[in-house]
Amino acid sequence: MKKTLSAKSVAIHGLWRCLAFCVACGIPSVASAQTQTLRIVTYNIDSDQGEDGAQYTLPQPGLITPASGGTVTNGGVLEGIGEEIVNGDPAQPIDILALEETTSITTTVQTIVDGLNTFYAVHGPAARYAMSPYQATQSGGATNNAFGNGPNALVYNTNTVQLLASVPVDPPGGTNNLGSISGEYREVMRYKFAPAGATPATNNEFYIYVSHYKASSGSANEARRLGEATIIRNDESTNLPPNSRVIYVGDYNPTGGSDEAAYQTILSNSAPNSVQQGQGIDPLNPSGSTAIDWGVTTTDTNILFMLTEASYALRYRDDLQVMTSNVYYGVAGGLQYVPGTYHSFGNNATIPWGSGVTNASNTALSGIPSNAVISAAQCYTNLIGATDHLPVVADYTIYVPPPAPVASFTASPTSGLVPLTVSFTDTSSGSITGRAWAFGDGNTSTSQNPTNIYLNPGTYTVREIVSGLGGATTNVKPNYIAVNCRTITLSPNEANPTVLTGGTVGTAYSQTITASNGIGTCTYATTPDTLPTGLNLSSAGVLSGTPTVAGIYTFTVTATDTKGCTGSQAYRVTMTCPTLTLSATSVTVAGKGGSKHVRVKVKNANCAWTAVSNDPFITITSGGTGSGAVYYTVLRNPNTTGRFGTITIAGLIFTVNQRAGPGCTFKLSPKHGTFKAAGGSVTVNVMPNFSECPWTVAKNEAFSFITITGGASGVGTGTVSYTVAPNTDTDARFGSITIAGKLFLITQDGTK
Repeated sequence: MKKTLSAKSVAIHGLWRCLAFCVACGIPSVASAQTQTLRIVTYNIDSDQGEDGAQYTLPQPGLITPASGGTVTNGGVLEGIGEEIVNGDPAQPIDILALEETTSITTTVQTIVDGLNTFYAVHGPAARYAMSPYQATQSGGATNNAFGNGPNALVYNTNTVQLLASVPVDPPGGTNNLGSISGEYREVMRYKFAPAGATPATNNEFYIYVSHYKASSGSANEARRLGEATIIRNDESTNLPPNSRVIYVGDYNPTGGSDEAAYQTILSNSAPNSVQQGQGIDPLNPSGSTAIDWGVTTTDTNILFMLTEASYALRYRDDLQVMTSNVYYGVAGGLQYVPGTYHSFGNNATIPWGSGVTNASNTALSGIPSNAVISAAQCYTNLIGATDHLPVVADYTIYVPPPAPVASFTASPTSGLVPLTVSFTDTSSGSITGRAWAFGDGNTSTSQNPTNIYLNPGTYTVREIVSGLGGATTNVKPNYIAVNCRTITLSPNEANPTVLTGGTVGTAYSQTITASNGIGTCTYATTPDTLPTGLNLSSAGVLSGTPTVAGIYTFTVTATDTKGCTGSQAYRVTMTCPTLTLSATSVTVAGKGGSKHVRVKVKNANCAWTAVSNDPFITITSGGTGSGAVYYTVLRNPNTTGRFGTITIAGLIFTVNQRAGPGCTFKLSPKHGTFKAAGGSVTVNVMPNFSECPWTVAKNEAFSFITITGGASGVGTGTVSYTVAPNTDTDARFGSITIAGKLFLITQDGTK
């Protein structure tokens, strides 16, 4: 029988074959497709028993190497299954191969796996076949698996499906192979599948029961077949979720007609345990008719069409694929039978009952073109060498969730001045049905390529979520957008600090400070708040009031705009007393220093003023309001050259000139360091000629065995600590450090 696929079915079939291959190989797939077509084959290979009961010890011709010539790579795999072309549908690897009567996993099943992988490695698309981890047993256990009526097994293409479970339903002893518990001859296997790469779920999982019913006619054998059908249906109704999608495959061995109890049990809408679940549909007998007789000589092409017995004699309908009604009738969202694809490879109902598929008038293999990897003639040869039933093939579609889209985006610009307009470009891949943006400033969007205006300075994390039929993914870019403040400039700003117009104690004062380049209206404040006494700075930038204390005042004004951006400027202003005079504008002091004063005369005796030393060697001891004097002391000059400093008195500058001092001299105790080979720690006393003398310590980096541990600098009397590391050399060594300008020598003995 040939498949009859619609143009749409063919397109979907080819698309998902490509998708499965692409997913397996890491190649991007077509994300919009949601169905995958699976080709499922059931095959009684009878690999250890020849025609008419003759036994063989190796897998038989037609499985791996054809009986007459041919190799694995030129088509000698499973009689050419997968090489046929039906209604323009290209030849392609099968997805699931249910086997009956294998010899053993290592002898038969693994050999088939290796042969299929070798063949498709040469005649791609490359497939990756594997076998089920559990092979069924038969009555008598492993001893009987090696010949005659071998157990069931399964091979599957990992590129397209994933095997989730292999469950022995009625173990003839299970893994210990001790014999049948129920009395059935062979063990039934239940396999659970889902599409490769997809997350298993109720809408894409399905089950396959693989069985081999007891052959031969007679009431006893029919009772055994009924018992096996009962086991399968009861297991399915008890152990599988409601409305599971199930395919019952295998060698059913009905010797007569469709009225046999085992066959009708599989088709029943209830399991023998009365649970209504898992009604089977036979695509060649969808009505479940009991009036079909498969066991008599006939010329009825409708009957011949069904026969699947051995290639050398089509006498019975042995091998079946029966599917639950939700599969056959195509309930949305799960495994669905592709109408017209059910067929027996090598039989198109043109062969008389009892004849072989190699009859000259048979055109069953005309679907193999002349340029195929395996020719129709080679297929005839392979089928002659096959030892038992013709394979049964059918196609099914199954829902496959597309992969979740991958979120990705760019932005331009990613930094700039407030307000900042940023354009976002979605670069996500995959099937996308929705987008959600969060720009980090509270704004959101569902557009593909949105624009956002950042109104406040700061650093913003952007998030995009893309969703599709396959799920959703998120792309987060932390601190992606940087919005910077504008440069706010204050005026006046001639220098730093800028000198403002001075004022007079007791006289009203006003100065306006302005800012530019900010957003909105700026507010002003001083940092720190060191305004002249009696003056205030308004939030509008007006410095005003009546000064009450004369002096020079330095302060910083900061302007803040409505976005929190700031600009600052340092200012200096002098407030003076009216007609304040000094008795002198400068003085000369001896190098040894001493105490001095300068007189202050003020017309207004109530005018307050301040005196501030501008240099650390000058200390003010008294001076203040009204006429009087400023008393100050000058420290000894440690330098051999002169120096000068200043005092600001009521905004006026008074200069102190000091002559050269005697200079600093230092004594060290001890004067040098001497160490044994073991090393050690030493403290050196530093003694200057007077307390104002500063000093430092310098180490020669060439002497790495010396480490300064304390007193790297000081003023006046102090100490320096250092350590010397152990000397492991037999020779003595020398080093030095410089303390207060003096070379301090260090010697250390060598190891004896």
